[in-house]
Amino acid sequence: MNPVVRHLLLELKGCPATVLSDLGRVERALTGAGSHMGTEVGRRVLESAKAGVVGFVATADAHLLLRTWPEEGVAIADLMGPPSLDLDACVAPLLEAMRPTDHLSLEIARGIPRGVAGRWEPGQDEPLDGLHSTREPPRPVA
Repeated sequence: MNPVVRHLLLELKGCPATVLSDLGRVERALTGAGSHMGTEVGRRVLESAKAGVVGFVATADAHLLLRTWPEEGVAIADLMGPPSLDLDACVAPLLEAMRPTDHLSLEIARGIPRGVAGRWEPGQDEPLDGLHSTREPPRPVA
């Protein structure tokens, strides 16, 4: 199966609290990552109501959301884009700016193959190989 999009979840651990609270640093990191995603259509960075920073950058084909928790030394990013997106190039500015001591990532190939139609029922082959959920299964689109 060729994915429609690539989805990366990234957890940055051991980041300095001062870094995770710095609105300007987070915005520069998002801008750097976004420069590898295509033509930017939107960007916003805000201080969180509790602590930390939340920001996003979006292009016509991709998005990146970053949320920081200074009190925990953690930042979490959600990056989604086309199969051609260079995820390593997008992540590098985040790693450089947030200065984690460790990080974890999970990449998920998303999308239902063309030609899959109808309703998925329990007992049928999984609509997406290797993905399981306790929620109601996805409904493929004709």
